[in-house]
Amino acid sequence: MIICEHEFNNEDNKHLGYSFAEIDFFSWIPHKFHEQCGNYRLTLWKNLKTNKFELIKVFMQQSVKTFQMNQNTGVLITNTETGEQIEVVLSNESLEPILTEAHELWNKFHGSHDYKREIDTICTHTGLEPYCFKK
Repeated sequence: MIICEHEFNNEDNKHLGYSFAEIDFFSWIPHKFHEQCGNYRLTLWKNLKTNKFELIKVFMQQSVKTFQMNQNTGVLITNTETGEQIEVVLSNESLEPILTEAHELWNKFHGSHDYKREIDTICTHTGLEPYCFKK
């Protein structure tokens, strides 16, 4: 994914002082890691008060429900935010260390021996990127 730092300049009216734009690198942690680190969503946003990008954990509550349909049993797993439980993993004026940390955490929890996610890149504002927000 190509990420433009200018995308994060507009304020969110629900979270004053923070960017409206957010990027979720993943929305849940596999169950086998819950005892180690809990269940959270890993999100990038910008703190407009400090002018720093923040990689945050938004903690999630997982509920599991089973249901019967005809002769089959299904499982519905739902992840919902626990409230205002947010932890800043990393804060920096540059996107580069944020993207590196997000990449490492994604591979730790969601990668496998035969699949690793490619690292995200920062927009170069050359006009070739279709989602460049620089004006």
